[in-house]
Amino acid sequence: MTYLLPVAAFMICLAMTSMVRRIAIGRGWVARPSQERWHKKTTALMGGIAIYIGTSIPLLLIADFTSLIPH
Repeated sequence: MTYLLPVAAFMICLAMTSMVRRIAIGRGWVARPSQERWHKKTTALMGGIAIYIGTSIPLLLIADFTSLIPH
């Protein structure tokens, strides 16, 4: 049970990364190779969105919002 949230976060990140990558390539949100960049092929941007979603969903599940709602 103690490893459930980290595993859930990992699985969500894994799924969201491919989804965000597909969306970024489809919309043209990519970094193309140039002299200033170190990569050699076109790379999709916005990968931080997948990491943010993957970590925020499990954290929202364990958050205690009872102090925000009056009795």
